[in-house]
Amino acid sequence: MKKIISLLMAISLFCSLTLQAFAVQWRYDKAVVTIIDNGDASATAKQGSSGTRQIQYCINGGDWLDYIKPIEIDTEGITKIEARAIDNAGNISPIGDGEIRIDRTPPNAKIAVSTTEWTNKNVELLAAAWDEHSGVAKIINPIGESSNRYSAPANGTYTFTIIDNVGLSSYASVGISNIEKVIEPLKVDTTDEWTNKPMVIELPKQDKIALSGVSKYQYRIEGKDGQAVKLEEKPSFFENIVNSLKSLFFVTAYAADASDGWYDYIKPIVINGEGIDRVLFRAISHAGNITPVAAIEVKKDYTVPEASIWYNQKTNIVSINATDNLSGVKSITLPAVDKDGKNIVVSGSYAEFSPQKDGDYTVIIEDMATNKAEYTFPIALPVSGSDDDIVAIKPELKAIAGNPPQAIKTPGIVRVTGNFGKVIAANDTAVSDDKQPVENTIVPKTEKTIAVAEPTAKINWLAVFIIIALFFLLIIIII
Repeated sequence: MKKIISLLMAISLFCSLTLQAFAVQWRYDKAVVTIIDNGDASATAKQGSSGTRQIQYCINGGDWLDYIKPIEIDTEGITKIEARAIDNAGNISPIGDGEIRIDRTPPNAKIAVSTTEWTNKNVELLAAAWDEHSGVAKIINPIGESSNRYSAPANGTYTFTIIDNVGLSSYASVGISNIEKVIEPLKVDTTDEWTNKPMVIELPKQDKIALSGVSKYQYRIEGKDGQAVKLEEKPSFFENIVNSLKSLFFVTAYAADASDGWYDYIKPIVINGEGIDRVLFRAISHAGNITPVAAIEVKKDYTVPEASIWYNQKTNIVSINATDNLSGVKSITLPAVDKDGKNIVVSGSYAEFSPQKDGDYTVIIEDMATNKAEYTFPIALPVSGSDDDIVAIKPELKAIAGNPPQAIKTPGIVRVTGNFGKVIAANDTAVSDDKQPVENTIVPKTEKTIAVAEPTAKINWLAVFIIIALFFLLIIIII
């Protein structure tokens, strides 16, 4: 006897019962399996057929059970069903089998990120998904594309959607908070004022300008030509003592200058050279962003202003023409007094007054850096009918605040006898102006100082060799 057993599944759909052929497909709802006896395939007219006595089934290799009514399968996973028929003669048919596959568990996923360190670039996301039963059918990235990859351009939460083969979906999210693409500019205190003291520049910490915080601050010093100033780094007094103690075994070498002129800012910078320098600052964040350069212009003038003083005997007027090679002349304080008895202060580099009697007169010239020079000179009122019209005065200089000029050329008495095209000094040296002597141009000597660099130690092998040799010599002598 050869029986043909068919397994059919009755699927409950919208509360109606239908039948379909048994198929190996994943499903979400329960399955109803019906076993149908298709008759004896080997029966002939001569042999006849004894008829089916019973149909049996087993689940997942378990015991054989008599089939009475359709079988309900509601277990998640893969369920294997086997069936057989027994006729009235005791013959057993070949076994028919099939599988019921049910998946009610959503898929899973993990999202990997390209970096968890601070960065100024996109963070790459990669979703790895799996499903315990039916398998993953599709992964949808945060912008709706069918892909398991996404490049996150900014901080935020990004979600992938994972769909399995029965239509179940799940969501995997990751928060990104280590992207920094913008950094705020540094804030520095700027001034256009001149000073006659070494300038100490301190940059306050400004960690909040960057989301990741500031990794380091840097500075660069430029001269008036725009080129970086090479800084000479010197050890402090205490470092000199330590280095002296180390000198027996080590040779001390100091860190080389930065090749691009930028130095790490560690402590306040002292600039004591005369002239105009620009100090540039920048900050570098932990994410690698660099702020725009913030500049401070440092103007230093240690030299007092100079003066050419002339007395016109004909008009009884003393003229003071002041010059300053760096900061410029701020004011001239005259010996004349106002109605309140205070000395008259004239802004600018030129002033004049009329002396009222013979005697010593003093003018004070101040430059923009508050350097002050006090010039004292005698005046003798002219005798009526004198041939000398204009007299150049050689005053006595006293530096009240600031350094005296490196060289001051003051003329002697100049006598003018009608030839106003050229003024002849007492030493018969021609000068280029009708009323003023030639002035020297003073070029200040500039020196830069900064914070001390940390020394690096190198072994002095010669000293080590000598000490070892002396040690062995001492052992030989003792033996």
